[in-house]
Amino acid sequence: PPELRWGYLDNLKFDNQKQVMQSMADFLLINIDEFNSISKKTQEGFLKNTIQLASISLKRPYSRRIESELRRASFIATSNMTDVLSDPSGSRRFFVVNVTSPIDTERPINYEQLYAQAIAAVRANERRWFDDKDIEEVMVHNRRYALLSSADMYFNDYFDIALADDPDAMKLTASEIYNYIRKRAGATAVTESLTTFGRYLSNVPKIQKVHTKSGTAYYVKYR
Repeated sequence: PPELRWGYLDNLKFDNQKQVMQSMADFLLINIDEFNSISKKTQEGFLKNTIQLASISLKRPYSRRIESELRRASFIATSNMTDVLSDPSGSRRFFVVNVTSPIDTERPINYEQLYAQAIAAVRANERRWFDDKDIEEVMVHNRRYALLSSADMYFNDYFDIALADDPDAMKLTASEIYNYIRKRAGATAVTESLTTFGRYLSNVPKIQKVHTKSGTAYYVKYR
């Protein structure tokens, strides 16, 4: 709404981490334009950790002390590409909405009613956070927008997930699956480390796992 336009920002550069932290305390809504332009390293590191902060520690200009301030800003983002999420743990901090038609910018938004509904929901103590079931659904939803890694591509080339009672099911550890892929596709085929591959594997939707003497094993079968 016009009264809150001061709180909107859409030209933030993520290579200036100090500016990002300060903006999170000063603004209300930060729009990351062209989300796909953010590097995989930044997305999985700085952005992932920053986006969950409840308070911001920063030193204001001319101040001698580092102060803790309330984090105000929420993040939104836009992209013309669909393969944009690179977090191997499932990108649960994001929720992707696919725009399928032009957005109507002619009809005015009833901001007063919109905010009245939001305030009423808060006062009624309605749940405004994701529970475990919601998080699982978000991660499954977001997989269609994931930036496919070599681990993702080769795992789906050589394996299917299996049920524990499937006669063709095998119990293989992440390292066994990792080594099998490298043997079949070539030693340099999987560019991720074993640790990263294991993190990816543990977040494959509906995959069943069991703890063994050799570590966590996954029920899979050969394609």
